[in-house]
Amino acid sequence: MIRNSQDRSGRWIGLLYIVFLLSGFSGLAYQVIWIRKFGLIFGVTAYATSAVLASFFAGLALGSWLAGRRWSRLPINPLRLYALLEIGIGVYALCIRR
Repeated sequence: MIRNSQDRSGRWIGLLYIVFLLSGFSGLAYQVIWIRKFGLIFGVTAYATSAVLASFFAGLALGSWLAGRRWSRLPINPLRLYALLEIGIGVYALCIRR
């Protein structure tokens, strides 16, 4: 009986690793796309890379600060909320063309 529950948790951990891998890959793909678009605007990829990385890290910092203050009071599991946010971002990316 214990082994069965360990097998299930091992599958969830494996699935979680795959989700994090796909999430990271999507984030890198977004960065490359935005760097190419900003390269056309700025004319120099160094400025484009700086703008994309600055906005990416600013978003991480702001999101971490806001989420840290509010998620502890929410009745939902933080991992489930993160998964829902990632799904929402993925659906948004599929709806946007160009």
